[in-house]
Amino acid sequence: MQHCIHPLDEFRVHGESDVEAQYCRAALCLLCRRRKAIEERRVLKRLLEAAQSTAPVPLLFFQTLTMADCPPAEVSARAGLLVKAFSKLRRMLPHHLGWARVIEVKASDFNPDLENVHLHFVALFPVGLSEDVNAIQWDGLWRKCAGELARDCDPDARFAEDTESVVHYLTKAMVWDFEEDGKTGIEDPGRYVHRVHLGHSKFSSGGKLRLRTAYSELDKACGLDLVTPVSTLRSQSRQLTRPVHDGISIEGATPEATEPRRRR
Repeated sequence: MQHCIHPLDEFRVHGESDVEAQYCRAALCLLCRRRKAIEERRVLKRLLEAAQSTAPVPLLFFQTLTMADCPPAEVSARAGLLVKAFSKLRRMLPHHLGWARVIEVKASDFNPDLENVHLHFVALFPVGLSEDVNAIQWDGLWRKCAGELARDCDPDARFAEDTESVVHYLTKAMVWDFEEDGKTGIEDPGRYVHRVHLGHSKFSSGGKLRLRTAYSELDKACGLDLVTPVSTLRSQSRQLTRPVHDGISIEGATPEATEPRRRR
């Protein structure tokens, strides 16, 4: 990683023909993780622009929620608590039309041996709720949701003037974080693995900002289209337990093969 110059970002010429880059698809690959994050950023921008094109135009509010710094081994547990606390916080907000969030991990500003786990989020609100949202005491609300491990919120949180500023806010440390991950992977591989297993810099969303499940060409190139969604797995599980109706002739099948399956 120290000497990586991202050779797969461009097509490589082999003889007289162009050879398309083949991504390794490894979970720990910085390049594949970075490319996926860039695509997620593009998707989020399109969803924000689509939401802003509706009438009446919803308000975009963005905020940062931070947990107390922790040792690298506790990153995953701390991120899990962060997600649960954010779910509680969403239920306490005035009626919102959609949300998107991204979890990030970086070295603590106070102690480089510790990790800072935080979450950026944006929420859509109807125009009539601007005063209610501005009146929210974010630090108190966040401590109520996250408990003693809550640290603070962004005191400059506000409504956005355009979608570009929101996308930049949610991904402002994307490039820097991946550079830090590369250095961390060299100095402390175990610490890097904990960050990757956490899945930081991965978006999640709901409502009008629900990320689409359609795969782009970049997803396919990175092998992301090979990941089966949980909903699909559940559907397949139900299909396996569904009985086969009698009276359907299957050419070449034995009588036992056409007997109804029993539910377990």
